[in-house]
Amino acid sequence: MSPRPDVSAERKPQILTAALQVFLAKGLDSARMEDIAVQAELSVGNLYRYFSGKLDLTIALMDLLLAPSLQKLEELLNAPGTSRHRLETAFLDDLAAQGQQETFLYAEMYHLAHKEPAVRQMLQSYNARYQKQIEMILAQGIERGELRSTDPTAAAFAFQAIYDGLMQNLPLMQANFDLTYTLRQNFEILFNGLSAP
Repeated sequence: MSPRPDVSAERKPQILTAALQVFLAKGLDSARMEDIAVQAELSVGNLYRYFSGKLDLTIALMDLLLAPSLQKLEELLNAPGTSRHRLETAFLDDLAAQGQQETFLYAEMYHLAHKEPAVRQMLQSYNARYQKQIEMILAQGIERGELRSTDPTAAAFAFQAIYDGLMQNLPLMQANFDLTYTLRQNFEILFNGLSAP
């Protein structure tokens, strides 16, 4: 009798897709493992074979959702163009890739970091890697004379703080709030201050 094939590689993405759909429809707090099991067409018992609970599943989903941003910045590190063009591309592409519901979900996930150490640790690791890549692109701009001499670590933090601040405050904004326009204006202010004379 041959051993049973390991279907984890197929099942986990299916479950994460189902979890994303449920989280977007119900919100992170209201979603239940039972809802995700129904969406994934699995029994609740089977779902628990792959993820120990909603927190475990949420962290895996966050990792999946955040990975493309890191990949994009890594690609832009060696891409042609000014540091300004590359950073604006990274942030605006990130914004374009997600709808309003996804943005609200990110805000919920970041809020969860305040009470869940595992989520906080995961986001701290992500933020550190993300800021380091921004810092390296800014350092290239300084070295090439595009940007004035400044502390690239502090500047990278400013970029991420603006982006994350806008994302986390989006649920509080009026329906007609133009996030792309506001982000462009904030970057204009930052780059005006950073640009070499």
